[in-house]
Amino acid sequence: MKIVQTFWTCNVVDLADLKTFRSAWLTTNHHYMSWALSCLRLREYYDEVELVTDSLGKELLIDELKLPYTSVKVVLDDINGYPWQFWAIAKLISYSLQDKPFIHIDGDIFISKPFTESLEKAAIISQNLEVNFDCYHSAMKAIIKTQNYLPTEIKDYLSQTNHILASNMGIFGGNNIDFIKQFSKEALHFAQEYFTYASDKDFQFFNCVFEQFLLICMAQKAKIDIDYFTKDTEQFSDYKPISQFNKMGSNDLNYVHLVGSFKRQLSKCNTLSSVLKKEYPEYHRRVNQILGEKTKLQYFMAQFR
Repeated sequence: MKIVQTFWTCNVVDLADLKTFRSAWLTTNHHYMSWALSCLRLREYYDEVELVTDSLGKELLIDELKLPYTSVKVVLDDINGYPWQFWAIAKLISYSLQDKPFIHIDGDIFISKPFTESLEKAAIISQNLEVNFDCYHSAMKAIIKTQNYLPTEIKDYLSQTNHILASNMGIFGGNNIDFIKQFSKEALHFAQEYFTYASDKDFQFFNCVFEQFLLICMAQKAKIDIDYFTKDTEQFSDYKPISQFNKMGSNDLNYVHLVGSFKRQLSKCNTLSSVLKKEYPEYHRRVNQILGEKTKLQYFMAQFR
């Protein structure tokens, strides 16, 4: 199975600026330690791991950090006019470029065994089902307020229920490439239309809708089943069970996804650093050499920024 990851630098000006870009992480060091560990763990189990990025992304992750991706596509420079809140556009472009079965995996996910054969053979793959999360309802209110373009599949879905289901796409892919290309094309069109008419204050959570909610709507209309990495919707309602880095590699946990605010928790970030240093000391050293090694006090104070 081909693995794909996407790194978009979100309008960062130059390499020096990128080296201070921490995204949602506690520090810049942890941000790039995450990319290193995610890639390195994937390479333990998969022979084909592709990076889709822009010019600056290649310069940092490939040329400087020397992460062992087996192929690199530099195709994201043209989307630098979008604000950072539209980060899912970069992922959608990655999906659209694929011509054979694949799994796309976010850079904050770490595995300690390959995915099951049954999951890898599925038509459509996603991490888990999200049920009635508030962010979707908030985003839909903002979208409807613009009175602009809304995909037919979403209109049809909402005409039947206000109960919003969505797919968390920390992992996404599958074997139905035709559907994935159709979904990617519609999602990108939806994002472009909304960006044209909406104001900045309405951008929050829009990624959730044009990627994760639209997938559900289109799959239901096409009568295509989505196979989930985990089917336990209640257990994963707050994502705590898959954030337990300290259990990584045990029988309890072979998959970690540091969603949202978990990226800013000092304990999680310390474990991330420790795991990378223990398993791949050369890459841990390289991150700190390139970005400057931080003290424990600096890490501690970063929580309050």
